[in-house]
Amino acid sequence: MPFCPKCGFKLQANDNFCFECGNPLDPYKGNNIVRPKLTTNLASKKITCKDAVINAINEIKGDASSNEIINRIYTKYPNKPWKENSIRCHLIGLSVNHPSAKHYPHLFKQACLFTPAKGRFRFYNPETDEIKNGVHTKSNPGPHREMTIEEFDKLPMKRVSSSERAIKKLTELTSSKDFFNSCIKSFYDNNPFESRFREGIRNHQDVIRVYRHNQDDYRNLLDKEFFLEQVYNTVKSWGMNSRAAQMVDIKRFKEGISSNKGLLYQLHKYHLNTLNETDVNEVKKLLGTVFSNLRVMEGPSQLVGNSKTLHHLLPDLVPPMDRTYTLTFFYGNTNLNSDREKEKFLEIFENIYHICLKLKLNESDLGEGFFDTSIPKLIDNAIVGYMRDGVSRKSQKD
Repeated sequence: MPFCPKCGFKLQANDNFCFECGNPLDPYKGNNIVRPKLTTNLASKKITCKDAVINAINEIKGDASSNEIINRIYTKYPNKPWKENSIRCHLIGLSVNHPSAKHYPHLFKQACLFTPAKGRFRFYNPETDEIKNGVHTKSNPGPHREMTIEEFDKLPMKRVSSSERAIKKLTELTSSKDFFNSCIKSFYDNNPFESRFREGIRNHQDVIRVYRHNQDDYRNLLDKEFFLEQVYNTVKSWGMNSRAAQMVDIKRFKEGISSNKGLLYQLHKYHLNTLNETDVNEVKKLLGTVFSNLRVMEGPSQLVGNSKTLHHLLPDLVPPMDRTYTLTFFYGNTNLNSDREKEKFLEIFENIYHICLKLKLNESDLGEGFFDTSIPKLIDNAIVGYMRDGVSRKSQKD
């Protein structure tokens, strides 16, 4: 098997260039598919995420979905720290024709994959794979040509960090009380819940009414079986007991709340709109402990289930959170490592507090809408309205 005369990289049939150093080569007879070497974990070289991606596709020997590749990587390297999102980024960045590869210019020189259909990847074959768009074309041969700074600056969309996107959204959402209220209006005008989740709305309103009636005797309220069952059924009706998400049984749910009763009692005296900076630090410590102790869902991910449960136990303090709207608003995607859920929960809580503080929200801002039940829920409504209105504007533009 030939090797690159410049760097010693093992070559495959009909390679026009070396995948390691970019050295141009004279193709030799054999298999047309450009297939990089299978990286082994030598003492002199650690396995990187790029290596893992190439190794996985080498083993699959054909095109595969991103999920199939990710599962193969996690099976082959169970102790490696790569996150799912990082693997997806490498799949995109290593593709010679993926429309989003432009966001990963540092991977252009190593590009060796081809995207034959949306969400699927295989090795690039220069003999049969035509690249219609992008920098890598027949006039600019090979996936190894690096994009120049001038070309990168001319791209229609440059990559923006999640934090920058979140700051932009937060700045716009809190630009004025009028804009905030317009987002709430959008929530009700484009509401996805009223027709589909009538039971969830009714259950939520019932729990809030019971809480308001008994909030002066909160410790005893947490001992009431019917109240805990109401909270359980409400969270369940909010999509937390579907095929994709399974709640723990009601017995374990009640035990989890009872074991945190002392912390919940300390937290119930705090209201989001009356907190100061000192209070926020104390509240975050208490909420972090409760979040770690509470287990609402059967699977590893607890953020959504815990936040929806805590919202109904502490409606004036904790907002409900979900992946589609909350995580996308703050982080730009719905992916979240379960090991960092507590950290992100507290980050989102503090950002919600700053929204409340900047807009000086109080009970007089609550309207007559079926989900205008507390200030944290009001902010959640505005975030959902903001996100859905953005989708509507984009659809109209398209």
